[in-house]
Amino acid sequence: RKHPCHFSTTTKSTTRDRLMVKLGTAVVTRSDECGIALGRLASIVEQVAELHAQGQDVVMVTSGAIGYGKQRVVNRDGLKALQPEEKESKLGKTNPQAFAAHGQSGLMSLYEIMFR
Repeated sequence: RKHPCHFSTTTKSTTRDRLMVKLGTAVVTRSDECGIALGRLASIVEQVAELHAQGQDVVMVTSGAIGYGKQRVVNRDGLKALQPEEKESKLGKTNPQAFAAHGQSGLMSLYEIMFR
């Protein structure tokens, strides 16, 4: 499955335009549930950094904390080998905020490293 990157622009009330880059969970995470789509993210980060270096005001908005957190819990708890329906039955009662807490710190650390 392809993961299109959706870019949209919005104008700021000052003299410059701001480019907003929105990355959804399907862009941030791998479809095989094996973590973050590092190559895809690296490419996007490189493009955003280049635009910023050229003077463009860029804001990046990202989803993916819940999806990445869920993947981290699956890997941590040894659930990876289970069939999808078995995983869901074990994880289904978990509050999405718990997954977000697991995923947010890792995702932000990754972006911090990539933007250096």
